[in-house]
Amino acid sequence: MTFNNESTTDDVLAGLDLSGRRFVITGAASGLGEESTRALAAHGASVLMLARDPAKNDEAAAR
Repeated sequence: MTFNNESTTDDVLAGLDLSGRRFVITGAASGLGEESTRALAAHGASVLMLARDPAKNDEAAAR
């Protein structure tokens, strides 16, 4: 499979079952960290979200 600058996280993770896998994401309240968290969780992973601002982290977790 080939990826390029237009590939999304969903493209990269397509077909993967991450059930039972655990990930720790730093900077999870925004940007790449938030997108990585969303994509991994959408594919069945358990994700521990870490961020400097607890309120922003809670907001990101709710999305």
